[in-house]
Amino acid sequence: MPHSQAESAVERFGRGVLWQLQAGLCLSGVSRNGGRLARQLLGWIEHYNHQAPHSALGMQSPAECYAEWLVRNKTRPFQN
Repeated sequence: MPHSQAESAVERFGRGVLWQLQAGLCLSGVSRNGGRLARQLLGWIEHYNHQAPHSALGMQSPAECYAEWLVRNKTRPFQN
């Protein structure tokens, strides 16, 4: 992905998070405790990437879309 497209994707993601926070759709009861907040954010990221359907992905989660892409391209997932 070219740099400008990556920046656009990050900006869209940030706007989406902000919108959901403002709408009260995620992180209800957010803690001021740093560790608890980190766990809440990780839980939200897990939901966003593995459970929430995305209209731009044909109502699939990003994880489902990625899994299909791997099968179509006969590619193994990236591992550290």
